Amino acid sequence: MSKKINFFTLDNGLKVIIYSDKNCVKYTAEIDTFFGGLDKFYYGDNNRKNIYPGTAHFLEHYVFENSKYGDMNRIFYENEVLDCNAITNNRQTIYFFKTIHNFEENLKLLIDSVYNPIFSKERIEDTKYPIVNEIRESTDKLSRRNYYKKMRFVFNDYKAVVGNISSVSKITSKYLEEVYRYFYVPKNQILVIAGNLDVEKMLDYVKEIYSNYNFVNNEKRSEYIDNSKVKKSEGTIKGGNLDIIDVMYKVDVSSMNSSDKYKNDWYINMFLKGTFSRFFKVNEYLNSNNIITGDISYSSYYEMGVLFIDIAAYTEKKKVFVDIVDKAINNIYEFDERDFELLKKEDRLRVAVRDDYPSNMIGPTIDNYVTFDYFGEDTMDFVDSLNYDECISYLSKIDFSNRCIVVTKKD
Repeated sequence: MSKKINFFTLDNGLKVIIYSDKNCVKYTAEIDTFFGGLDKFYYGDNNRKNIYPGTAHFLEHYVFENSKYGDMNRIFYENEVLDCNAITNNRQTIYFFKTIHNFEENLKLLIDSVYNPIFSKERIEDTKYPIVNEIRESTDKLSRRNYYKKMRFVFNDYKAVVGNISSVSKITSKYLEEVYRYFYVPKNQILVIAGNLDVEKMLDYVKEIYSNYNFVNNEKRSEYIDNSKVKKSEGTIKGGNLDIIDVMYKVDVSSMNSSDKYKNDWYINMFLKGTFSRFFKVNEYLNSNNIITGDISYSSYYEMGVLFIDIAAYTEKKKVFVDIVDKAINNIYEFDERDFELLKKEDRLRVAVRDDYPSNMIGPTIDNYVTFDYFGEDTMDFVDSLNYDECISYLSKIDFSNRCIVVTKKD
């Protein structure tokens, strides 16, 4: 195998990415489960039941601390790893470790720990105490509170990743085990391995480990898509140092197939950068006319199955700012070909230099699969295939009318 990134699918449906580089000193491994912090999942094959908010985060803590070997933090450090942890975000739960030796032993330990938690009423109750404290701490942070308030203007039932005290109190051993059995299956996971590895030998080793397991209900789980209208067309939040205006667009891309979503994401990001970033005309106009303080911030990502775009700035001139942003994002033909080609060169360079850092290659590759169900890496050949006419064609099909304006007022 000459490629640095190699893609495999096991007979049980598990997606495996093996990154091999003879210059790597560290070895890393992670198991990603496609069950994140948003509660708009369902479980159960016959009677589909709602997930309590915060369940994925609770389950992450529980599995990490209650494997058949004990607390993963303790057992991995006893095995001399450099780092180990677990993380839950809106879309996935991740268990990982990093080490410089004993990699195969620790890889088996990771896999066996994730698939062998011990469920009991007493352990569930013990896990609730730190979770409740984390929920309380999260509500103490102004920026996080404001973020959740913002998202609730756009989505009808947006919840924090950590859930709330009421939802966590409902979690029982039986419920948590049912959810675990439903989501923690190979077809709903991806295993990522990186280091100075013999790819074929490592793949055989992974197959050997998984040969000891049988899974039921083994399929990739579908996320709920909230493509409804925004909850409020305009809302206000109090609490900040300066007035901030966010113009947020909720874009339904559910009709696109995986490859189209992947390509559309490239074109959207090129368009946003070529329209709103520091050295392009909208930002320059707003600054030169003293409409905003500082520069525009812009981002695009996926929440609850839809494309979410947030364009914001410090300004007290709400109407002027909103009108200019709205006009710019709905007038795609002002995104000219010269700017497109300039951004394409930048993207090509960005992809080319990823080779120097494993995390810069692996991270986007995982995201491609999690976000678009696209099992492949970003390549320079792909960037070269992007063209202006196709970009305009993709952008012209996007409906930006599902919009929310949020004003964060200074205290």
